Amino acid sequence: MKAFLLYIGRNLYFSLREVVRNILRSLLSSFGIIFLIAFLVLYLSLRQSIKEYIGGTLFGTLDINEIVVSPPASGAGALVSIGGRTEKIAP
Repeated sequence: MKAFLLYIGRNLYFSLREVVRNILRSLLSSFGIIFLIAFLVLYLSLRQSIKEYIGGTLFGTLDINEIVVSPPASGAGALVSIGGRTEKIAP
């Protein structure tokens, strides 16, 4: 009788341990999916806001002819000179 109770007790212990492990794994995997979705939403919103900030604040006020890039072999001048030009781009 004692061996039978030990057998039932061990089986119950191993079954409960397996159930607890499976529950923890399922919670971990579902939280992993939730964290992945939250990270993607956060990443996309930050990327969009940074693009809008750079496009609007830094380059939004510049006209297309305000940045002039000169080749380095043209002289000792700066590679990039910022300033307004008088000529316009032809349509």
